[in-house]
Amino acid sequence: MASISKFIPGIASGSLDIQPALANLNFDFSLWKVAAPKEFEGVGSALSTSRREEAEDGKLHIIARKLGALFEKIAQALSLDDQGRKSYGVFANQAGPDATSLWAAATSGGGAISVHLLACLLARIWDAPQAISIWVEIIKKRKEEVNADFEECNIGHMATLQAARQDFPRAQIADWDDSARAWLRSANEVKKKQQTQLMLIIDNVHVPVNCELDTYVSVMDAWTKSLMQMEALVKGVS
Repeated sequence: MASISKFIPGIASGSLDIQPALANLNFDFSLWKVAAPKEFEGVGSALSTSRREEAEDGKLHIIARKLGALFEKIAQALSLDDQGRKSYGVFANQAGPDATSLWAAATSGGGAISVHLLACLLARIWDAPQAISIWVEIIKKRKEEVNADFEECNIGHMATLQAARQDFPRAQIADWDDSARAWLRSANEVKKKQQTQLMLIIDNVHVPVNCELDTYVSVMDAWTKSLMQMEALVKGVS
């Protein structure tokens, strides 16, 4: 209540300074969980017990929620059944597709789902050490962008502001990247023929993703355009 009371004098005087109140807020991203969209329910049922627990309550859920909140405003601007799994004996908890990062994103809100596409893009183009370094750089730049906007306007999305105050350990980012790669391997195996055909075409197309020299600008441009293309694909728009 002490934090909320700081809003009242500002409102009465016609100004609103929420900087002190914001500093006193402690948003626990580990507790934030949402129901996965209906179209993702099959992903959850295909996961083993241990992978589902990690996606919903473990480190991958936390990093998914933090990344989703941090990049959400940018995104907005635009199977094995249980019986089959038991046959794997002591390996039952690791059987089935590894879609842990995807389910972690699905249970962390729309922003996190969009960020999972970004994870797949970086994992597809770069090897793990390079992709992780890119994550570190764009997270740093996005934090600076969020804080600068807040200092200028003194308003902002609460979850995004709190995400900008969070630490993003490199080891946690590495786990996120590794799980996204596991999902890509699973998807590629299921669509092996189509993936091979697609790569034969792509390997003969020598066109840069974009011509931006700044890493953050280049990645954000590629990601937002990919989101628009995926949205158009789902809607059947060419």
